[in-house]
Amino acid sequence: MPTNTDELLRLLETIVLRLPQRKQTDYHQAILAQLHAWRAGTSDLSAAWSELKDTLLSTPQYFFFIFRDLAQNEEGLLDLVKRQYFERGVSDTHQFYQTDLGWIDLQGDDSQSTSMMSQILQYLAYSDYKKGTVYEYFSIYFTFIDLMYSHFVRPEVKPVQAAIYEILYLQAVNWPKAYCAGNAYQGLCQLGVSGGKPTELRMAHYDVDGILNDKQRVLDIGSNSGFMSLYFAQRCKHVDALEYNPYLCQIGHTAAAALSISNVSYLCSDYFVFRPRAPYDVVVSCANHATIDNRLSMSFEDYIRKIYAMLHDGGYFLFESHNVFGPGKGGPGDDGDLDAKFDIAERYFEVIKHRMVAAFFPDHDVDKLFVVMKKRDRIDPNARRTLQRSDAIRRYQY
Repeated sequence: MPTNTDELLRLLETIVLRLPQRKQTDYHQAILAQLHAWRAGTSDLSAAWSELKDTLLSTPQYFFFIFRDLAQNEEGLLDLVKRQYFERGVSDTHQFYQTDLGWIDLQGDDSQSTSMMSQILQYLAYSDYKKGTVYEYFSIYFTFIDLMYSHFVRPEVKPVQAAIYEILYLQAVNWPKAYCAGNAYQGLCQLGVSGGKPTELRMAHYDVDGILNDKQRVLDIGSNSGFMSLYFAQRCKHVDALEYNPYLCQIGHTAAAALSISNVSYLCSDYFVFRPRAPYDVVVSCANHATIDNRLSMSFEDYIRKIYAMLHDGGYFLFESHNVFGPGKGGPGDDGDLDAKFDIAERYFEVIKHRMVAAFFPDHDVDKLFVVMKKRDRIDPNARRTLQRSDAIRRYQY
């Protein structure tokens, strides 16, 4: 537990640096730069740190993701946090019930080893995150990093960040089998949401800007929170973001409004029955040809054939795999049978380039294959496959 400002700064730096160096983004570096500035004495940490703790302990959505086990299992605790949030919403003077105010002071005292704040700091800084269930540690880590970013670096993103996290919280408690236990799967650092897969870094690896232009219509299948759709919308004429989960569609709407982006449509629909209004120039499918939540029930060839039918002649198909190191038994998330899948895909599309992309979610995700393809003039049932899984899984550059 920190006993002075220098110790607190070292602890916060340790937390930021828990993510392996190769996974850190400008987002993490911006937080570190501010911590270093405070260490140099150019400004004071105390006000921002006090506000962060207060926000964490009195805002239901942040409290839920940081202290999920307690929120779900300790009766009345989350209601207490909600009461504090409610009181602030109806009182300009921020006068709480004295018991609630005392609880915040007690649990936010990071100098006391028994306080919730002290315990979560120690957990984030020193626990073995490789143990436990998928996303147990990183759900907490990413939420805390996001709060550091909005409170230490860019206070202007606090409103949209809070709005997105509120929707994520509602998803976590109401939507069965939500990815990442309801927390953010996609991230958009410019809005204060790092997520398991930050869009900015992800798209830098995919490197597809050279095939994009402002005359193209794009379909993003299984758009999740729609952050990748926003990336395409800033480079293309229009994007249809197709997503089955209504909570994720709502996040997309919220993010687009915050960025004043109007050329993206968030369509809450099932890909199986979706009918486009007009052909597309680019179709994006990032690990959506089968879904681990079992919400897509169609064969790989039906999936590919529909994409072919929706594209203009010469249109591009951007494909991300699931686990290409899997056993190839055909289950959800298993692309160990990639050769068989591309025996099918290459009847419809010509492979332009491909590369492996290292996992963004350390120790709980796998490296993925990203492939850029172009629609054939006609379906060729005799096309010879050019992509070989054995070669592709070793190629990490185009």
